[in-house]
Amino acid sequence: GSMEPLLDYFRVSGKYASGADGEYRLRLLPEYERISQKLDSMPLWVDGETYLPTRLLYRTADGDTTEYRFHDFEINGDIPLERFSLDLPNDVITREVDLGQNTG
Repeated sequence: GSMEPLLDYFRVSGKYASGADGEYRLRLLPEYERISQKLDSMPLWVDGETYLPTRLLYRTADGDTTEYRFHDFEINGDIPLERFSLDLPNDVITREVDLGQNTG
C-alpha cells in the first residue's frame, strides 16, 4: 500500500533507525480539527529491517492512551484454504451482483 491516503489526514515526522533496536519512529499528528478533537497523536514504531509496525501508541485529545504491540509476524506464511470458506445457514438467500461498469 501507499502512504498517500495517510498523508491526506496526518502530518508525519520521523526519526531514522539507530542503535541496537534498528527501529524507525514516526509521529502522526492530525491535519484536521475534526480529527484532532478526538486524537492528539499516534507515535508508530517500525522495524528497520522488515518495515513492519512493531508498536502504536494512540493518544486521545483528553489524555487517554492505548498501546498496541505487534510481534511474531509470519511473512508470507501458509494460510489454510478453510479460512476463506463462508458457511452460511440454509435459510440465507444469496444474490450475485455485477459491479462492473454500466454499459447502458
